[in-house]
Amino acid sequence: MSDSYLVLIPSVPSLMRTIVEITIEQFERNTVLTLRKGVRPDTGKYKLCLVNSVGECEEEADVVILGKPMRPEGPLFPEEIRADHVKLKWKKPKDDGGLPIEGYVIEKMDLDTGAWVPAGEVRP
Repeated sequence: MSDSYLVLIPSVPSLMRTIVEITIEQFERNTVLTLRKGVRPDTGKYKLCLVNSVGECEEEADVVILGKPMRPEGPLFPEEIRADHVKLKWKKPKDDGGLPIEGYVIEKMDLDTGAWVPAGEVRP
């Protein structure tokens, strides 16, 4: 039996509810901790407590679970309407999925088919 162990403590107790699989790999000079099947709400600060026969160490780590960004905040506001174009305005989503948003795809409904089709792309 090993005389060393690791304890993972979320700073917000509700964070631990969805982490399903934790893998710990020990190597000669380091240890790799992998959290699998985490979901976006698991993002937060976690305290790592490392203990072995020599002593113990405690440190806080930021964990970011990447995911799909939320929809932009509404309402969608037509800022300028012309015969050949419309200028739209909206608010950023509350959650960017953990990464900066690189752009938006604007779609319009084809009135003949009822299908949504791309109308353009914009950068934030």
